[in-house]
Amino acid sequence: GDIVQGRLGNCFLISALQSIASSQPQLLKSIVAESPLRCFFHRQGQRVEIPVELDVQSDDHPYCRSTVSNTQWPYIIEQAYAQFY
Repeated sequence: GDIVQGRLGNCFLISALQSIASSQPQLLKSIVAESPLRCFFHRQGQRVEIPVELDVQSDDHPYCRSTVSNTQWPYIIEQAYAQFY
């Protein structure tokens, strides 16, 4: 499926996520972890863990979403990336 950008102005992130999902989907498994829900990024060579809490998404879509039902990883990564920076 495709990732649809929400109202945030981060098309650079959305296009990069779509590219990773298309070419290296296994890489996404190293970014997102469950129980508890969190993402892992790196800053200056150090691994940084970002906890993520899922909010109920509304119809105005402030965050990105997948065109595939019940696929939340784009939203999870986008929310963690916003906290990371």
